[in-house]
Amino acid sequence: MLAHETPGLPDDIANIWWASANWWLPGWSNADTYSHHLSNVFFGSRTLDDTGVTPQILVNATDLENLDSNQVREVFFLGRNEQFPELDKTKVADIVAASAAFPGAFQPKRIYWPLGWSDEAPQNRRFVDGGVVENLGYSGLARFLEIKTQLRLKGQLRTLDDTALKPDLFIVSDASAALSIGPLPDKVGLLELLSRSQDVSYWIEHNLLRTAIAMPPLERTDLRFDKTIFVRALDKENERPLQASWFSSKQSTNKIRGDEMAKEVAYYPTLRELNSDEVEKAFWLGYTLGQIHWPEIDEWRKVRARGPSCAH
Repeated sequence: MLAHETPGLPDDIANIWWASANWWLPGWSNADTYSHHLSNVFFGSRTLDDTGVTPQILVNATDLENLDSNQVREVFFLGRNEQFPELDKTKVADIVAASAAFPGAFQPKRIYWPLGWSDEAPQNRRFVDGGVVENLGYSGLARFLEIKTQLRLKGQLRTLDDTALKPDLFIVSDASAALSIGPLPDKVGLLELLSRSQDVSYWIEHNLLRTAIAMPPLERTDLRFDKTIFVRALDKENERPLQASWFSSKQSTNKIRGDEMAKEVAYYPTLRELNSDEVEKAFWLGYTLGQIHWPEIDEWRKVRARGPSCAH
C-alpha cells in the first residue's frame, strides 16, 4: 500500500458529497468523514473482534463531557465487557478516528461505549484526540489495567483474558522532537506561538510521566513494572546506532542516514496527513529503533523465560 498514493484525507473532507453530509445528515460531522476515510484507505470493515488479544491493542481517546478523573481518559479494546458483546463489533476506523480527532480540526466522534467500569449499558459518548490527556499512552494502559482488575473482581473477565494482567516489560517509544529553542521574533505568528507553547507543555509532561512510571503511587501495584525501557528517537544513546543505519525505498534511489531520518520524522506536522513516503519513513524509524533496542528486550525476555513464573 505504501508504494502507491492513497486517497488523501483533505480530498475526502473537501469532497462535495461528504462536505454536504455535514449539513443534511443529522449527527454527521467531519469526524465521521475522517472515519469513512480511515475505513476506505486502511481498515475496511474490520472491528475490534478482528484485533485479537495477543497482543492486546489499546486505542486511547478523551471524553470531554465526563471530566471525572476516571472517565476523561478512555481506552478501547477487545473484551471490554462480556455482558455487552456488541462492543467487540465496534469498527476500528471509528475508534481510530475518535482517537485522532484533534480539537479544532475535527468535531468529537460518537462511539457507543460504557462509562467507567460500571454495569450500566453502554451509551453514545463523544471523544476527541487521546493526546489531549497525554501522548505516550501511559494513562491509557493505567486505565486498561484498572478496568480489567474491576472486571476480574466482578467475574466478568473473558476466560481467554484471564492471565496475569500486569505486563512484565513496559516500553515507551517516542519519535517526537525536543524543545524548540532560540529567540522569538518581535511579532510572533500564531502558529509559531502555539507550537512553541505546545513544545513546552509536552516536554514537561514527558518528564513528569517518566517520573510517574518510575515511581507510581504505592496503591497502584498494577503499575509497578518489572522493567521499563524508554526509547526516544533523538536521545544521544540512539545517535550512533542510527548513523550506522540507512533508509532506502523502492520509491526513491536516495539513501538517508538513520539519524537524519529521525530528525526529519520528529518534525512532521501534527495537523497534516502524511503522504505515503512520509508514512514509510516513520514506519522504518520505528522498526529500526526496535532493532537497536532488541538486544536489551531479548535479554529481559530470556531472563523471564528462565523464571519460575513463566507459563510455557
